[in-house]
Amino acid sequence: MTINELIEKRANLWKAMDAFLKAQTNEKGVLSAEDDAKYAAMEDDFDNLTKEIKRLEKRNAIEAELNMPINRPIVGKPMAYYDVKEIKFKLRRGGSTTQSSYSGSLGFKRPQSEFEAQKMAQEWIAKKYPGWDIVDLKITYK
Repeated sequence: MTINELIEKRANLWKAMDAFLKAQTNEKGVLSAEDDAKYAAMEDDFDNLTKEIKRLEKRNAIEAELNMPINRPIVGKPMAYYDVKEIKFKLRRGGSTTQSSYSGSLGFKRPQSEFEAQKMAQEWIAKKYPGWDIVDLKITYK
């Protein structure tokens, strides 16, 4: 049986137990000895189903963990650097715009991704041209 089937079976048993209690409880609010034995058997079935569900859930969790890859695959170029050859940019401040380009180092750190190179270029432009907004930025790599 699957976990979902067991969960459904347990839910149906719970409904049956609830209905049994409502139907078999006498005017004093207690069960007869015979009904008490039947209800105790239903409780045992319910507990056994709960244990089996937990066992299968734990087993599935362990199996999923064992099936996970041990290491993450390499998705980029190992030790690759994105050395910037040239930056072309267009800036705007108020109503005026300007275009410029720069070829050289952006700092002492070599970017290891295009995102990092773009971020470094934006920081460099912000330092050199304070108050200007970057409208367009194109980076070419060596």
